[in-house]
Amino acid sequence: MSIVLTGLGILAHADGRTGREAWRIMRRRHPRLTWAVTTAYALVVGLAVTVVARLVT
Repeated sequence: MSIVLTGLGILAHADGRTGREAWRIMRRRHPRLTWAVTTAYALVVGLAVTVVARLVT
């Protein structure tokens, strides 16, 4: 399994036997980048949940 993260002139790449192992390698090599990606993902998911909750009610 391979993970590639790009953005703002940064290219990070990690290979692992599974996606979870590749993500662990990525976190070890590029902790700030993985923190930023995780935070952005959480914000998008939170926004989606908020929008759906408002549409349902």
